Amino acid sequence: MSEPDDGVSVDDQGRVIVVGDIDVVSAPLIEQAIRQAEDRRGESSRPLVMDVSKVRFIDSSGLRVLLAASSRNLRAGRRVVLESPGATLTRLLEITGTGDMFVVEGPSASA
Repeated sequence: MSEPDDGVSVDDQGRVIVVGDIDVVSAPLIEQAIRQAEDRRGESSRPLVMDVSKVRFIDSSGLRVLLAASSRNLRAGRRVVLESPGATLTRLLEITGTGDMFVVEGPSASA
């Protein structure tokens, strides 16, 4: 069940903050927020930072959004930083072998 504070936003520093689930329902909104943050960066080499500390669940559509963002940013010479991913996201990156497409910062739950 979704909580009222679930959602995605982009803060003043261009950091994407995701709360709740990254799934087929929320993926388009998260994609839109990521692109907004990328547009704010322009040609900057600063990484795209995503606070995923409050992500409870991620499905394949959510993983697709994250991987697409990583690919775009790598082509632009930037990395995607995942801040404090929880056990669910950490495990998904491990079992899919896609963890090396991201920089993980902060406490990360190991599965």
